[in-house]
Amino acid sequence: MSRAPATERENHVPVVAPQCRYTRAIPGDGTRHRKELLVANAVDETGPPAPETLIPSQRARRERIVTAALELLKSGEYDKIQMRDIAEEADVALGTVYRYFTSKEHLFAAVLVVWSTSLNQRVQRRPLQGETPVERLEDLMGRVLNAFDRFPQFLRLIIVLETTPDPYARELHAEFSALTGGTFLEPLESLHPDDARDVMDVVKAVLWSSLRSWSQGTISMAQARRRISRVIELIFSPPPIMSPS
Repeated sequence: MSRAPATERENHVPVVAPQCRYTRAIPGDGTRHRKELLVANAVDETGPPAPETLIPSQRARRERIVTAALELLKSGEYDKIQMRDIAEEADVALGTVYRYFTSKEHLFAAVLVVWSTSLNQRVQRRPLQGETPVERLEDLMGRVLNAFDRFPQFLRLIIVLETTPDPYARELHAEFSALTGGTFLEPLESLHPDDARDVMDVVKAVLWSSLRSWSQGTISMAQARRRISRVIELIFSPPPIMSPS
């Protein structure tokens, strides 16, 4: 059988969807560096299968992979976890992980959605305490801060995913944002919807800013809590009465 000239063979690149490009560790290279590969058989041109299209056995396998990644993140740092570690924890082949997730960021975006869903379910099981929006919002913010205080690696994951180039990871990150937005609106349901959204936007901005500062070590968690409490107080307090000049 005739073969293409060497230059042709060397220049040939498999035709794959742009989403197939991801960062993957090179087994046995003896370094922690990652190199970009095009893996033609990782996903087809339509991308990874949507969870709702999977048959029960496939869905269970995907959930097992996500659970394995979640448990590894609870006890470690995102940048130290490799896809091979997750495959071993889930007891699946490495290729199986890439069949459902285009990249590490895609997989951990799914982890973030599962984690935030579980936090929301806990709020549903144990309703927010307080008679007023202020009291309920303070209770919710306290729970959110407790969660990140216990698992700061999830905050660092959120920061990583905010700039991910992976379109599937971005889609799941948007789902995470929608989930948290819905949870934050719950204590404000007695307000006009427009007012509730405005309050949520301000509180979320201060919350994420404070958490970032805490993650960077510039403020303590106690200071972050005081910031959130103070901004809630300022939002709901009557405007100050100015003394006549």
